[in-house]
Amino acid sequence: MKQDISNRREFNRSKSNRRGFVLMMAVVLVGLIGLGIAGIAQVCRIDMVRTRARAQDAQLRELLLAGADVAIARLANGSAVDGMITLPDDLTAQGAKIVLHAQAAAGADAKEVTIEASFSMHQLSQDLHFVRSQGAWQLNSAELGS
Repeated sequence: MKQDISNRREFNRSKSNRRGFVLMMAVVLVGLIGLGIAGIAQVCRIDMVRTRARAQDAQLRELLLAGADVAIARLANGSAVDGMITLPDDLTAQGAKIVLHAQAAAGADAKEVTIEASFSMHQLSQDLHFVRSQGAWQLNSAELGS
């Protein structure tokens, strides 16, 4: 009888040790799953920020192209190049702005136009170098600023 009782105690002890090990493994697995989910969420957040920044950069480049078109048209018309360009209301509501600054370059047949574009608290500039050839202004070179 004493032998039977001691066997039961050992069996119960080993059974409770197994339960503790299984519980510990379950807690570790839940922790690992939580870390995996947190890692995936971080990667998604980084990708979202990068996508938003690329969209804003693309919009800035489009604004610079629009500014270059306006600068070319104003030079061709002989009107003043300096000034702010009027943009559609939906762009101005998002903080879009284009400003042109012109200065004479070396010689009377050369001009330099700086385009400053801003969109949603980001800015980009571009320097355009024009030369007059056969009575018309032509774009000679362009340099992207920051």
